[in-house]
Amino acid sequence: RTTAAYDRFWEGRKLWAVIVTHSRLLASNALLAFGPSNFPAAEQLVSVVAAFSATAVKHLRGRVAELTDGERENVAVAMALGRGFERAGNQPYLLLDWVAGEVDRLYAEAAAESYRVDAARGVPGFG
Repeated sequence: RTTAAYDRFWEGRKLWAVIVTHSRLLASNALLAFGPSNFPAAEQLVSVVAAFSATAVKHLRGRVAELTDGERENVAVAMALGRGFERAGNQPYLLLDWVAGEVDRLYAEAAAESYRVDAARGVPGFG
């Protein structure tokens, strides 16, 4: 039984490491991709990604209301997004849904800006 319990613990630890790694990659890529030209949106995206980690832990443990001060700050950004965050049954999913939409929006803006720059430069096939 001890071995089985440890195996479950280790599997959970590996999955949590994947979540942390991907959250860090998403945050750093957002700052690099959308950085100086759209820093406020990228900064908000990073805060929501950080809030995802905090809310995922609390959600899995069934303790959503117990947040630290740092976690509250990031979650406050998420709550400012509206969409019934405080009443949501699965807050981490709500955050991921918002992140996906925001990344799509920022990517579309960046692509449109790139298209405008290429057209302004007179690149063949544009404008």
